[in-house]
Amino acid sequence: MIENEEENQQVFSNIHAPVWIGLSRVPWTFSDGTISSFRTWWSNEPNNLHDDELCVTLYDGRFSDRDCTATFPFICSGRKQSRIKIMIESNLDLTNKNSKDQLLLQLSASLTRAGRTDFNLSWSAPPEKLDPAGLNEDNQ
Repeated sequence: MIENEEENQQVFSNIHAPVWIGLSRVPWTFSDGTISSFRTWWSNEPNNLHDDELCVTLYDGRFSDRDCTATFPFICSGRKQSRIKIMIESNLDLTNKNSKDQLLLQLSASLTRAGRTDFNLSWSAPPEKLDPAGLNEDNQ
């Protein structure tokens, strides 16, 4: 993510050919989901030539929109962690550790098949609801 001219110059000074910077169109967003507020385009850019230039390269300190299937090196720095909450409706007994472990294995396999390799899955349970008398259902 390039957020200002200083960062742009740091990146630019270390590259000598166009590189992908992880920025894409609609809206202009970096691959980590951050909306871009800094953009320094070449003149006549972005032009969305042939209606298929949805990704951005950096070259000579300026941005250019490009066809995302073009081959360029990719530069990136750092790593942001994301937390995704998934609601699952199932007939499985999710109080059973084996059932929960099996479901995590299936989710892991599905993510791996989709090309995701850097993830960590874990369970989080909502707090128990209180009955109208203010007692947990288990304590009645």
